[in-house]
Amino acid sequence: MSKNAFSMLELVFVIIIIGIIVASALPKQTDNEDDINKIKSTINFTKHLAINDYKYKDEAEWWKHLWRISFIDNSMVVWQDSNGDTNIDEDEIAKLSASSTKKMDGRTNKSYSVSNNIIATMDSVCFDRFARAIDCETIGDHPYDREFKDVNITYNNDKLTIYSRTGYIEEN
Repeated sequence: MSKNAFSMLELVFVIIIIGIIVASALPKQTDNEDDINKIKSTINFTKHLAINDYKYKDEAEWWKHLWRISFIDNSMVVWQDSNGDTNIDEDEIAKLSASSTKKMDGRTNKSYSVSNNIIATMDSVCFDRFARAIDCETIGDHPYDREFKDVNITYNNDKLTIYSRTGYIEEN
């Protein structure tokens, strides 16, 4: 008797082998890519806060209370300078949600820290209510004394640029 077809067992083995080959050929996400995505999502959340939590607009010095992200070694801290002293106070650090006690502080919450140091062209990046990047150091005594600057961030060999006028993050 001649055999004209494959048996079910042979087909199952071929499908399993093809699946193993395809799975091994797919690119794997590295820790570096995870860290870059973590940096980008934290920046985007800071911009989200700047747009949606614009609560100081009626105060005389509203421009000093912008949401900002600070890069400290391998940590990111999302905070709002509510008293204008430019120091990160515990009550100024963003919470994950209104009911949460967890804060967006990479020094104490590992969700906001990465494996290696983050090198940025400025230590803290402020965002106005249009999510434009502003150099926090140039915020003076008048709301228009601020300087819009593109921010370059280097992490390992990857580079990110936050464009000042749009807030767009480009991975170079």
